[in-house]
Amino acid sequence: MTIFQHGSRRKRVDFDGAIENAKRIYEEQLLPKYKDSHKGCHIVIDGISGDYEIGHYGHDDAVLDRLMARRPDALTWSIPIAKSGFKDGGISPDDVEDIEAAIADFHRLRPGS
Repeated sequence: MTIFQHGSRRKRVDFDGAIENAKRIYEEQLLPKYKDSHKGCHIVIDGISGDYEIGHYGHDDAVLDRLMARRPDALTWSIPIAKSGFKDGGISPDDVEDIEAAIADFHRLRPGS
């Protein structure tokens, strides 16, 4: 899932450029570095400074809070590492295995199963 957040004193033009920069940093630098060790963890990237924060698997609200504490004017973009997430109601083929495992766990742990 992709999340956008405006910095406190930024213009729209800065926002668009920062988001593109954050995506480029993710693709070129962070994804190759973390795709195996942190797959599925929530990463938030400041498109202005290039600073980033990695959280737990799945969505982690604290990640944005930690980055914003360091970079209050950050323009951020986030995604689960090495996952496409859920976008426009669709599911990436990369997500199917995780979804199937979660469903199996649910049925295995459900009382009376």
